[in-house]
Amino acid sequence: MDPIYSGKQPMQVVAFGSGSCTTIQELLRAEKRSRRMNGGIPEFELRAFFTDKKKGAANLERILEGQGIDPRERPIIRLNPKEVRKETGTEFGTDEDKIAYDAKAVQVLKEHAASHRFSIDLIALAGYMRLIRKPLLDTWGGRIINSHPARLAQLNGQGDRLYTGDDAVYDAIMAGEISTASSIHVVTEGVDAGPILITSAPLDIDVEYRHLVLDSCDVIDKLVATTRLRNHYDRQQVPQEARDWFDTTGGPEVALRSLMMHHFADQHQELQKRVCDYPAYIAALTMIARGELAVADNKVYLISPPAIQFMELPYGGIQL
Repeated sequence: MDPIYSGKQPMQVVAFGSGSCTTIQELLRAEKRSRRMNGGIPEFELRAFFTDKKKGAANLERILEGQGIDPRERPIIRLNPKEVRKETGTEFGTDEDKIAYDAKAVQVLKEHAASHRFSIDLIALAGYMRLIRKPLLDTWGGRIINSHPARLAQLNGQGDRLYTGDDAVYDAIMAGEISTASSIHVVTEGVDAGPILITSAPLDIDVEYRHLVLDSCDVIDKLVATTRLRNHYDRQQVPQEARDWFDTTGGPEVALRSLMMHHFADQHQELQKRVCDYPAYIAALTMIARGELAVADNKVYLISPPAIQFMELPYGGIQL
């Protein structure tokens, strides 16, 4: 059994992001602290940055400038899905289109690694909104990690993970959970299905505020039922786009309730980034760089020196 990484420090990482890239910003700060504490050699180093979005590229440029990092030395790689689609002739949304994009990503990443003289020891997904497909997994399988804003070790009666996907925080709040946590996991073909390396400390959900939002939703339900919105909806006088949205969510009352609760979930998740995601991700990168974590047969092991001992970790990995 081999560690996820067993090379010399710094471990060289490519960070993937699509939006604000604030997690990448925090990882760069952690790298800087590690460099300062280890005589100028950090335990891990973010050597390049990959994004599929124009917004992501702009945010990465701002972040690198703020950190005093020259993008000529640590490149920002933006791969436009539309351009890849045009080049490959694939159709939007198909499996072929998604696989072709990741195949092109592998090619571009290898080219940049060669031209800028760095290795890709690990890929860290940090707010990257595309599913990772076979070309990337075949090339760097077992060395791609992701953060997810839920306890992936929390299972339902059938043994499936309860809170996966984009709405994990919203789903946990609506299910009545009193706290959330974040998980750092190895990426596999399934959605949020890989072995869990680290589960963060919990963040309490503001239950009183949740009740306040739900009470407000009850008031809105009553107002909508007696106002023009419901009357217009019943008479089909609402624009078709709005009607389609209402219809898919169960009518105007349910739609507005969902909108308010999603806003509450978004606020909670933003705080969760700082309290849960950042410390867990930094801990995961540090431990991997030190050669302290291994994965085999979908299980995670802690490697303890001086005598190399492999201790199987609980299903939820290391608990912070």
